[in-house]
Amino acid sequence: MATVTALVRASMLVLATERNVDGYRRVSDVTDGDAYSWSSVNPWTNSYYVEKLADMAAAVHADGKYWMAPFASGFDARLVGGTRDVARRDG
Repeated sequence: MATVTALVRASMLVLATERNVDGYRRVSDVTDGDAYSWSSVNPWTNSYYVEKLADMAAAVHADGKYWMAPFASGFDARLVGGTRDVARRDG
């Protein structure tokens, strides 16, 4: 991965899409931060998501790098064969 990111990091940011702190740390030395997208989480039923995202943000910010927190106004996988549906709640 270092070979690939070294070619472009001088002219652009390279953000990982790791889904947990261990994954981010694995690539943190060759990236400029993390832009994890967790669009399918249901914050009304999953109490762990706040802690998980706070841990990710803390790890990335501790390195002085960019953290792009996920944001989605709902999620619906039914049109692509899935069953997961998170109501938009007027979002």
